[in-house]
Amino acid sequence: MNRELGITPDHGETHKGVAPVKVTEEMHSAVQTFAEKLSKGIFFIETNRIFPRAGKLALNWFTNAELIRSGHYPIFKLLAEVQGVVPTLKRNRQFLNDQFSYKYSGVPDADMFVLQVSFGTAFGFLVFGAEQAGRLEAMLANMEAKTGRKGPFVLL
Repeated sequence: MNRELGITPDHGETHKGVAPVKVTEEMHSAVQTFAEKLSKGIFFIETNRIFPRAGKLALNWFTNAELIRSGHYPIFKLLAEVQGVVPTLKRNRQFLNDQFSYKYSGVPDADMFVLQVSFGTAFGFLVFGAEQAGRLEAMLANMEAKTGRKGPFVLL
């Protein structure tokens, strides 16, 4: 990424040491907590139901590095054809979708949903939600078994 952005390390430094953004474990933890709360809030807004305690969320979050590389968030492009609700967000007659936007896609028959969230050009995340325990865990285990590697999702 540094080479793509024209960033060169000083003498004695490595590219890893001068990354455009260093994502720490504290940042991962904070985003996980934030994504969990926001996802449950949006679930309530869209369904008028509280997300069940037994339910599970699977999170994949990303910085704007993907946006800089390709001009879009690849995961959102993959899910572009999935139908969903994309509300127009306004405050005092000013549109806010350039700062924060989301797309909620519910699958009522399966008690599942997909939530795509972006915060302007800073970062975004994708959450799969299942109202029943075990459903997401099984899907993720199946993906790992098929690909032979752990996927980009963390269970919340």
